[in-house]
Amino acid sequence: MIAETAGAPSNDAQRWQSIDWPEMERRVYRLQVRIAKSIREQRWGKARALQHLLSRSWAAKLLAVNRVISNRSGYKGNTDPRRGHGSANATGGALKVASSMGATTRPRRA
Repeated sequence: MIAETAGAPSNDAQRWQSIDWPEMERRVYRLQVRIAKSIREQRWGKARALQHLLSRSWAAKLLAVNRVISNRSGYKGNTDPRRGHGSANATGGALKVASSMGATTRPRRA
């Protein structure tokens, strides 16, 4: 998942750079292939369970955040253009965003 190093990375940018991206892509691709196979076999419950697993997997979340950060078209989602889009700015919050995706919310008070 994360490349082996002598010690723990000291900041988020180093942690982001140490992620083994080909491995993350393999994990997501493997799940997608399993979903397609279960749909072909008309195993709807299995397909739904795998979709649920894919939508909550850490690898899929990391790839989604990476896709937004490395978008070359200039659109960066709901980011402030005055803050810049350098790797230090982007990767600083990327791990926080990926970890908070899918977080459960508390119900509103009545």
